Amino acid sequence: MTEPAPEDLPTVTSLPSEPQQVDVVFAQVRDKILRGVLQPDQEIRQERLARELAVSRTPLREALRMLEREGLVRSAPNRSYRVTGFSMPDLEQLYVLRLPLEAIAIRMTIPLLGARDIAALEGDMAQMAHFQEVRNYELWEVPHRAFHSRLTSKAGERITRLLQQLSDHAERYRRFRTLELPLAWKRGADQHRSILDACRKGDVDAGAERLARHLGNTAEHVMRAVDPSYVPERLYLALGVAVAVPVLPDPEPS
Repeated sequence: MTEPAPEDLPTVTSLPSEPQQVDVVFAQVRDKILRGVLQPDQEIRQERLARELAVSRTPLREALRMLEREGLVRSAPNRSYRVTGFSMPDLEQLYVLRLPLEAIAIRMTIPLLGARDIAALEGDMAQMAHFQEVRNYELWEVPHRAFHSRLTSKAGERITRLLQQLSDHAERYRRFRTLELPLAWKRGADQHRSILDACRKGDVDAGAERLARHLGNTAEHVMRAVDPSYVPERLYLALGVAVAVPVLPDPEPS
């Protein structure tokens, strides 16, 4: 019997294996939560979401369990899930963790930045300026995230991975600060330029302090937009830790 030629064979598109499919579903649902497509406190209707993503309920349920461990969804009665709501203590905790860690990470990164790294940061700034001018937040956020990632990119995988998650969770809150967005963009651009100037000069102390104050300023404005009466005492404590001059080891006795 004659074997069929390769071009005569049917094309088969294989679905990802279940572990891979769970990862894909997890990423898709997580993105919907972070971008506000799935709103805080919204019930997740699994049948509808499974149809929308064209997957079975099994990988969706596992993805929801993963999101629950990350703190983005919470289980509800009858095996259902809701998107985790906003709370001021949660937002404050995100920045209490993020400020000192990101200040440490930029201190580790600045001495290792080369000419290409500085050029890439300048490119991010140029893109942010363009998308700021046309008031496109979705496109502006891409170089903005890249800019912050580059500032801490030499600090090690564990630190950068944790900072990415903290940034993602904080972004959920920041997206709701729409009324102040034009002013926030202008303030942020000036602060980004100041941080980049410190990086260009190799000024570790200035870079860490400017980055910490930039994050603290962002957090405070988001908190004020969500709840004007909230006093972020722990945020101020974290900012004080972040901008402090690091302690160097004592010299070895002679």
